[in-house]
Amino acid sequence: MNSSKWDEQKSQDWFYFIRAVQDFFLSKGFCPIETPILVESPGTEPHLDFFSTIKKHNKLSQKKWLSASPEMNLKKILCRGGKNIFEIHKCFRNNESGSRHLSEFYMLEWYRANALLTELMNDLENLLKYLKQKHIILFALKPFQRLSISELFKTYCEVDLNPKSQAKDLIPALEKWNIPFDSSGTFEEFFHLLFLNKIENQFVSDVPTIVQHYPPSLRAYSRLNHEGWAERFEFYWQGLELANAFYEICDSQEQQKVFQQDLQIRKDKGVEEVAVDQEFLLEMKDMPESSGIALGLERLFMAVSQKKDISQIHPFS
Repeated sequence: MNSSKWDEQKSQDWFYFIRAVQDFFLSKGFCPIETPILVESPGTEPHLDFFSTIKKHNKLSQKKWLSASPEMNLKKILCRGGKNIFEIHKCFRNNESGSRHLSEFYMLEWYRANALLTELMNDLENLLKYLKQKHIILFALKPFQRLSISELFKTYCEVDLNPKSQAKDLIPALEKWNIPFDSSGTFEEFFHLLFLNKIENQFVSDVPTIVQHYPPSLRAYSRLNHEGWAERFEFYWQGLELANAFYEICDSQEQQKVFQQDLQIRKDKGVEEVAVDQEFLLEMKDMPESSGIALGLERLFMAVSQKKDISQIHPFS
């Protein structure tokens, strides 16, 4: 528990930061959305733990979840005719704490209908420039760099990664760089070991870095391009992973397949069973070509204020 003295200036800085983020999206013509905190499905991501509760009405009881992300509900707005939308949403994720994590935190998500991921990359650059203009960022901004996963693995791991690469293809690099691993591990586990040990620490802290084109098994909710790479990117800056963006799946059968793969992984890991958002699957018949991004606001505030620990910006961490 953080028991340090309350800092009025810190609270004011956070308030002006949030207001500046809102003003940026409003100035770009985005429509603000507010989605529910209590949901029937928190998502299916295998690596996330969720908070559940019981909703009671007279003698009826129903299991509900605290929202871990507004993603599915915002996509429903796209299905119902929304164009450019955004939300600052209170999210809840269990088993997350530390210098960069909170179990209760704010997520900024925005979506562009009929847009490619490059437009979200431009949004990120323009958002940082706006925060600089509003004196939220008080140091010099360096130009963005955009890198692909394949070139990063080639440069720093000496691995010729391609969309069909398997776990065995990564073992020589793990052995060469003396990275401990379980020989029965998966491609995804080996990928993350190499990325964390050989690539992420190569990023220059003050250079905003976009990493794009992931292997298909790491697609999450993104589509695959004609070469087989997942059309998604992650954003790193000031030593922090800040955002995750997808060129969204817009076919219900493909999305259902991804959901079921997630649920199987959750079952294999022995983690809590969750429900699929069936309403979203039904509405996907009207899903436009879209790109969407989720950005952790506490982390972005850490980056713009150059803080290394979330307790330095949050009174209840």
